[in-house]
Amino acid sequence: MPLLMETFHFRGQDIPVDGDDRYSIARDGELARQIVAAESRAAGEPDNPDALLDLGRLYTITAMGAKAIPVLKKALALNPDLFIAHKYLAIAHTDAYYQYDAAQSHLDAYIERAADDSFGHDFAGYLRYRKKKYSAAIDAFEQALAIDPEDCYAHFYLTYAYAWQYADASALNPGKETYRKRFTLHKETTRSFAATHPIRVSWLNRWLDK
Repeated sequence: MPLLMETFHFRGQDIPVDGDDRYSIARDGELARQIVAAESRAAGEPDNPDALLDLGRLYTITAMGAKAIPVLKKALALNPDLFIAHKYLAIAHTDAYYQYDAAQSHLDAYIERAADDSFGHDFAGYLRYRKKKYSAAIDAFEQALAIDPEDCYAHFYLTYAYAWQYADASALNPGKETYRKRFTLHKETTRSFAATHPIRVSWLNRWLDK
């Protein structure tokens, strides 16, 4: 990531995955073995939605969204209650094709069933931020913080969202000073995570220094 940050044309997505969904090059061997096993299981059980979900998830977290989407859609068609498939479809549409509207549709379905998962609100905020819908993005990130006040990802993007709101507001806008104060609050909170999220803090500092 530090190397990619040095590359001016890097336009990767910033999806707030965590835990076992977070990709690491150190896990390549393990993930490859899991994918081979999941592909074999799905081939042998083509109408098993759980087998398809497992394979679709593995494709998604290893940046094979084009392969993940049809697998996950089939899993949902077989079992509409398998709502977690919407989470991975939202990720795959974003990562593979930058299809924010399709991703948001799946994310809405996921949040409806998993409202206490900060991931859904963080990702919804990110999608809205990328579409420059800053007020809607702020609402989503605030919901994420209501679940996890120490959510560095939410504080990070709230810094940006409030900065753009401040920049876009006219001098006569009574909310302009509030935007500045909220920007300062989330900027300093994000910087407080330097020990645990050094790349994200470095990214923010570079942007602030421009």
